[in-house]
Amino acid sequence: MAQKKKQMEEEQKSIYEKEIAAQLTETYFTLRDEIPIDPQWGIKKSSEGKNLF
Repeated sequence: MAQKKKQMEEEQKSIYEKEIAAQLTETYFTLRDEIPIDPQWGIKKSSEGKNLF
């Protein structure tokens, strides 16, 4: 039962949420179309010391 639930959760993930091995079989165009454009995490400091998200 737990294995089936885990498999269903894995199938519902987007391409970029899956492991790299799962992405290897995808075409370039599929990967390009599915790439996330809004980061969910990450902060970078600019040269002025300000945080950029």
